[in-house]
Amino acid sequence: MIQARIHPAFPRRISTLSAAPNAVTTSTSATCLLFTPLLAALLAIPASAQQAGVDGYGAGVISNTVEHAAPGPRVPFTDTPAISQKPALEQSPPASIHTEGMEDDYDNNNPTAWWVYSGQSAANVAALLTHNNARIIDIEVDSFAPYTFTVTLVQNTGAYGKAWWWYYGLTAAQVSANLAANKARPISLKAYDIGSGQIRFAVVMIANSGADQKAYWWYYGESVSNLSGLLETNNARLITVDAYAVGSSTAYTAIMVSDTGADRQAWWWYIDASPATLETKISQNNARIFYLTAAGGGNFNVIMESCANGCSEWWYYYGLTGSQMVSQALQNGGRMVNLSSYPGCGGSCFTGAMINNSNAITTRVGNLIRNGGIAGTEGLYLKQVNGPVLANLEDSAVFEPASSIKVVANLYAMTQVEKGNIKLTAPITHYTNAAESCPNPPVVSGTESLGTAIREMMWHSDNARTREITDHFTDASINAYAQSIGMANTSINHYIGCGGPIPDTFTLDNAGLLYEGVANQTLLNARNRGIFYSNMAGRAQYESEGYDWTSVWSTDIPNIVNSVAPAGTTAVQKMAYLNAMNVAYKAGNYVLCSNTNCNDVVEDIAIAGWFQLPVCSASGTTYSEYVWGIFFSNVPNNNWYNGKVTPADSDFNTAKSELLREQIQAGMATCAGKSLNVMTYSPADLVFTSTTVGATTAAKTVTVTNNQLSTVTGLSISIFGDFSETNNCGTSLASGKSCTVTVKFTPTASGERTGAVIVSDGGAGQPQTIQLTGTGS
Repeated sequence: MIQARIHPAFPRRISTLSAAPNAVTTSTSATCLLFTPLLAALLAIPASAQQAGVDGYGAGVISNTVEHAAPGPRVPFTDTPAISQKPALEQSPPASIHTEGMEDDYDNNNPTAWWVYSGQSAANVAALLTHNNARIIDIEVDSFAPYTFTVTLVQNTGAYGKAWWWYYGLTAAQVSANLAANKARPISLKAYDIGSGQIRFAVVMIANSGADQKAYWWYYGESVSNLSGLLETNNARLITVDAYAVGSSTAYTAIMVSDTGADRQAWWWYIDASPATLETKISQNNARIFYLTAAGGGNFNVIMESCANGCSEWWYYYGLTGSQMVSQALQNGGRMVNLSSYPGCGGSCFTGAMINNSNAITTRVGNLIRNGGIAGTEGLYLKQVNGPVLANLEDSAVFEPASSIKVVANLYAMTQVEKGNIKLTAPITHYTNAAESCPNPPVVSGTESLGTAIREMMWHSDNARTREITDHFTDASINAYAQSIGMANTSINHYIGCGGPIPDTFTLDNAGLLYEGVANQTLLNARNRGIFYSNMAGRAQYESEGYDWTSVWSTDIPNIVNSVAPAGTTAVQKMAYLNAMNVAYKAGNYVLCSNTNCNDVVEDIAIAGWFQLPVCSASGTTYSEYVWGIFFSNVPNNNWYNGKVTPADSDFNTAKSELLREQIQAGMATCAGKSLNVMTYSPADLVFTSTTVGATTAAKTVTVTNNQLSTVTGLSISIFGDFSETNNCGTSLASGKSCTVTVKFTPTASGERTGAVIVSDGGAGQPQTIQLTGTGS
């Protein structure tokens, strides 16, 4: 299989879908159509990550350390220079989207729904157009006795909404007549010989009016030299060129438009060009391919346009099966703009060009997780809690989640606590296998509390503690619960840390559903939601231990705050903003053998979680909440050795927190120059000295202050762990007032003991957790 993948030097990025469509004319064929049941379907969606490469799962996990970052000092905040001195952001902002209706489909990078179908009858194509509210942008005639087609579709709405028509089985005279009758211009034109030199055409046309109006010409039966002369005579440029056989000769169809005025564009075309020539010309011309068809003999006919003024992200491929072509488009967050088939690949090979079909965040972070052209499958997901999806790529793809699936066991355990079926202090069988080992068989040593097992599972990704919990509640019960709340592609199928023989399954959509359900209290009440977050890696772990497991809170978020802060933001203001944020997450990774020597491996890496940040307005400060995640699935690496930093490792570490960037930047912009009117808690954590088991320490206090502009109501204080509290806060706290929470520590066992004070109120934002740590002796 040969393929090429091109990223332009100066990508143009996009943000949102545009507004209402133009009027749409229903298309019809020159041949009478009978609507029959839809039989053939979309070019096969690529196999899920789990189906694509299961060779290594039975071999066991040989490394799972990428998720764990070594403790280090928190990134220091600095004063941000004034505007005249401020350096460029680490990530350049996206350029604006194309203006609606001003581009042909091969240039339009507004995100839209799109489809590719192959081997379809005319009736099936018509049914698909109706079902998808779509129109054809590229058509191939697969056969004519009977007629079958390969069609590329876009949803006929918004920036793509046009009056249009499609036909097949036409003579040249009929094509001309329909163009005139419809006052249209062609955008896809294919000729074919039905026998004895009788040439027929399949054509797609759009209304030649408004922003789409252009001077145009169409030709058939032409040689390359004739087309060159016609281009010069018409002062035109090509938008399609296709070869077809006439007996033993090759002729060409072409569509060209005026290359003058607003339609002027630097462009190039090449006939019968080799793959090496294509790569050379792309580089020499600083251009992108937007039309690509097979010329035979491994060569191609191509049209490209200049990227001197910037191009959208784009790609071209050849030598792929249909399912591989669709898989590449989905992985790129791209959209097919033309597709051509030719013999090979065990049936039909495909070649074609793609353009970006993702919004600005998906494009930026997508490039980070695809950096270096790594194989496998990569995905991302960002959604505002109770709001829209803000970025997504392969978010429904099933992947091996490694330790990131431990959040499902955490949630199930907390639902059982909430139902009263078990207490966090209840003893469960304790396994003492090493935290990052495969705990099979388990090494049993007495019991420990459920709360301790959950904390070690989530803070330190302890595989033995995970098995304690999954053995206690059973995989079957945990999986059944996941299914019951809509996590249809989630399943724990082996002891985590051990790998195979059947991989665990997860999707970013499922992870988002879980984290959002916790955030909006549909899965846990406020108190247990606070406990859930306090047992997650992120801010809670940092407040207790001085670092968090994957350095999202200790390193990534401070770096983002430093880089996106508005001009003139001081270090103190940055710290105040950070102190009003929160994040909770779980990461995981497996390295799995692909050969007997374990030097060829596949990697699975993932992270998913929840974060919250303040948003300021004239009426005070509220909070916005989000769920996010990224994954790398079945990424191959050769010549692997323990300790090797692979491209997937590097891409994960670069990208793991980048979905937070735009949201933090927007939130900080609203709070520039304003006081953060939020509840504050001082100190944010309490550490107790070593104390004899059963003895009670002297009290420590936390001061809760209401900096909001109005009285906080619905105030509630709760605590868990080997700690007790009293408070004078009541159920409400007036603006500007403070109250005190007094905490004592009574260890019930030796070793480190943790817990938290959870402060909830009726306002916006999540419960605050004040981490509590002590040692029993």
